[in-house]
Amino acid sequence: MQTGTPWQEVASVAEAEALTGFGLVLPEAEAPYTEVLIRVLNREVISVAYMREDSGEIGYELRKEKGETDPSGDFNEYAETTEKRVDGINVTLRGENGRWSLATWTRDGYSYSVEAQANPMTEEELSELVKNVR
Repeated sequence: MQTGTPWQEVASVAEAEALTGFGLVLPEAEAPYTEVLIRVLNREVISVAYMREDSGEIGYELRKEKGETDPSGDFNEYAETTEKRVDGINVTLRGENGRWSLATWTRDGYSYSVEAQANPMTEEELSELVKNVR
């Protein structure tokens, strides 16, 4: 019987790459979310959470996995869902009132997600992440 979490915390993206066989290009951490937590799920998903150093509150979390399935793990129902074209890529945004809690997309054989439950983002903020995450 297996106990505990299937997530494995790692010290760096390089360590996550060694476990999964693929890398992840990330944006720099910006205030107020300056702490970064990198984890790997079952050697298949890389997750990077950007958190407040003072409280540990997660501002947003990026995930990447091989294939075309949604890596977010978010099964919430949202008031609004829309498709946007960002940097030549179709991105699905979910949220409400013009603020987006979840963005998902695929690029070059990988699936990506940005989840921002505590502080939903604007379309512009999410677009910048989509452009920079690989």
